[in-house]
Amino acid sequence: MMGDGETCEGEIWEAANTAGSYKLGNLIGIVDKNAQLMTTMAGEAMSFENYENRWRAFNWNVVEIDGHNMAQIVDALDKLPPVTAQKPTVIIANTVKGKGVSFMERNVGWHAGALSKVDMDKAIADVEAAYAKARSAS
Repeated sequence: MMGDGETCEGEIWEAANTAGSYKLGNLIGIVDKNAQLMTTMAGEAMSFENYENRWRAFNWNVVEIDGHNMAQIVDALDKLPPVTAQKPTVIIANTVKGKGVSFMERNVGWHAGALSKVDMDKAIADVEAAYAKARSAS
């Protein structure tokens, strides 16, 4: 499990290169690609352009999913190559940081922080409302 911001570090790419070079088909990585770094949105400080192709360049099998869609998550895990495969696999889960919480969604101020009781109650109410709306739609 990695955040996209973590993959800006050289040691991640060194490990990715090593895993691809040694054909570690039993290795699975999952990246939470939310395009939000600690203090800014991606693109303002670091580029995530051609992100999936970077993994492919290191000889990884790449699977992109909606990281908020449980069916896609389960499907990606169910369809993993056998451990005897010649390539490691990375699942890139495209997400929105703080999704469903009105005051947190895409707000870098909430990248790292603690909730007050009032904020927690509001966040829970937002998530419960989104869940109820999704259930009624299906």
